Amino acid sequence: MQDPPHKQFVKKLRDENENARMMFRKLYGRKEENYREVQQMINNLNRGTYSMEFVALLVKTFGLENVTMGEFFLGKEPEDKEQNPKD
Repeated sequence: MQDPPHKQFVKKLRDENENARMMFRKLYGRKEENYREVQQMINNLNRGTYSMEFVALLVKTFGLENVTMGEFFLGKEPEDKEQNPKD
């Protein structure tokens, strides 16, 4: 079974940052106090249980301001506004 788009998106971010530990350090701007902190984040990433606070932190840290909710949660490509003008 394939992961939902939001999990795929976040796992891609993790992979682009080498691993979960490096992603943790970038997200929170500090070294983890113990591995439990990283393990908790890994568990949340694997479950796809993201709080809005966590999603906002992803947006801020990784410059995702231009990613729509449809792209993140549904995997939808952004619509070309010129081809589909809204009245």
